[in-house]
Amino acid sequence: YENLGGGTFGSQQVISTQADRAVSVYACDLDGDGDNDVLSASHYDAKVAWYENLISAGGSPEIDVERNGTGPYPHT
Repeated sequence: YENLGGGTFGSQQVISTQADRAVSVYACDLDGDGDNDVLSASHYDAKVAWYENLISAGGSPEIDVERNGTGPYPHT
């Protein structure tokens, strides 16, 4: 949901349906272009994925950052 300001939010925006049981989702500028991208860690498919914010292109394909056999867990 995009924060429109003044306590209001836009409609739901589905980034991906490919993260199987996401345990962590972060919004941060991973590529240094000034807009927030999304990074997710999902357990059942054992991956960390990056979704680049490509506003003009209408979204981004998933970029696998890491895959392993045990699944990622959040660290604090």
